[in-house]
Amino acid sequence: MSDAEKAAMADRVRAETLHAWEGYKKYAWGHDEFHPLSKQHFDWYQHSLLMTPIDALDTLTLMGLKPQADEARQLIDTKLILDQDIYVKDFEITIRLLGALLSNYEMTGDKRLLDLADELGRRMLPMFNSPTGMPYEYVNLRSGAVRGPKSNPAEIGSLLIEYGTLSRLTGKQEYYDKPKRALVELYKRRSSIGLVGSEIDVETGKWTDPTAGIMGGIDSYYEYLLKASILFGDKDCERMWLDSETAIDKYLADRQPTGLWYGQADMNTGERTHTFYGALDAFYPAVLVLGGDARQAAALQDSSYRMWTLAGVEPEQID
Repeated sequence: MSDAEKAAMADRVRAETLHAWEGYKKYAWGHDEFHPLSKQHFDWYQHSLLMTPIDALDTLTLMGLKPQADEARQLIDTKLILDQDIYVKDFEITIRLLGALLSNYEMTGDKRLLDLADELGRRMLPMFNSPTGMPYEYVNLRSGAVRGPKSNPAEIGSLLIEYGTLSRLTGKQEYYDKPKRALVELYKRRSSIGLVGSEIDVETGKWTDPTAGIMGGIDSYYEYLLKASILFGDKDCERMWLDSETAIDKYLADRQPTGLWYGQADMNTGERTHTFYGALDAFYPAVLVLGGDARQAAALQDSSYRMWTLAGVEPEQID
């Protein structure tokens, strides 16, 4: 693409973002989501946590949409109430709410955003109070009560970047120690060949689904091992990533005439169970190149591109 074409594409993306934001503002202001076909608002729980404006704020800022970013920040600063008697999901609230509050604080310096992140982190910490230290799936923001002992590597292992950043910004060490312990406890329960399964009981530490892969439910566990090692200089995470990458390449990579793909296997034996690759697996080339394996990353990105263009629309999965 020429510079002019790139600029035109950026303008188009910015215009579409603005269109989406104006729809939210007109029909769903103060709620979590906007459903564009019915023009109805939707809240994830009994009370809105302002999911869309918090999620969108850094995008609006980066795109230079300052009036929209300012109104979103004003809404968050004045209307986000975390003292709610609701059970929230550990994974989504961490990566979307906590991560966005922290990112936007770092970009704007708005102390209110950091205070909200600190309050949210404090209300979420009881989720780690399992016998293994791995988090429950849901925690009540008001009472700290927990539920959902069956979880997966992505929900257990995709917390350290956000909580580690919160620890660094607030000076509170427990924000780093608890998700780090969860990550280590999950890694300790990998199989003898170095793979993790799809579901584990955080109370007993026993696997309830031995299917290994890089698909949704496992994906960001691997991503966070590498990124936490870089962001925090954490040597434990670096070692766990390198060990995991070796096992992934040995047991999950499928080198076919159609290209490089990654399938699923039994975590204990390495025996191939499915030859499915999908939309949520397609994060892995970026992780590979971040880890220094540009050749493997390029080969997998070529396969992902073939998947995207096979039928004119991205499939959820391809065999």
